[in-house]
Amino acid sequence: MYVSIQEILLVIYTFFEHYVTESILSVRVEENKQSKQKTFFMAVEQMEIEDCTNEEDTSYSSSYTQSHPAESMEPDSFSDLDQGALNLLDDIEEMMVSTETEAEESHYENHEDLPSFHVSEEDMLSIQDINASEASQWEDDFYINHKTAEQEKSTLNEWTAKVIGKEGPFLHVFHGKRDWVHVGEVTAKKVSINDILLLSVTDREEGYSAEDVITLETTVTDEYIIPDEEEENHYRTALAN
Repeated sequence: MYVSIQEILLVIYTFFEHYVTESILSVRVEENKQSKQKTFFMAVEQMEIEDCTNEEDTSYSSSYTQSHPAESMEPDSFSDLDQGALNLLDDIEEMMVSTETEAEESHYENHEDLPSFHVSEEDMLSIQDINASEASQWEDDFYINHKTAEQEKSTLNEWTAKVIGKEGPFLHVFHGKRDWVHVGEVTAKKVSINDILLLSVTDREEGYSAEDVITLETTVTDEYIIPDEEEENHYRTALAN
């Protein structure tokens, strides 16, 4: 609503300004024209008086002209219409200024239904507030017993490990770290040191236990060979023969 009122006032102000300017110009042009006509006719009349009258009349006429030069030669600088138009423009401008001031004041007016973003001193924390809080009055530290994520595993996990030792039914394997895994007497006898195993391991209270043990193929053969190992493989085959 504020924008529409301002636009209406601006249109009215522009219209009156244009109208008043045109009126002032037309009035001044008309007065200038009348002034030139009066000057012309007075000059002609003055010439006739000089030709037809005696010296006394001529001196009287010239003295009268010299005593009233402003009334006959120059029009008034401002007419009543000019002054009224200027007063009207001043009133419109004052009205527009007062309207803009009221709009700015209403724009910054506080409303109860809007949240307040004003930060008071009570909302700000300081070092004194932290020192005076209950947390700073705790004398003892409480430590929580916990286990790592790896220790919490109770499901079946698969390890790819290298056998670095064995003792009875246990294999000593390395899978990034060293651990003993129970695989049983029979399985442990089939496994050799440096074998690479795929173990299905379960973490139990007594330790790690492997349910499945698969020996991964690590010997270079013609079916599985890296091009860089081909020459060395043929050399080993020749020595074996």
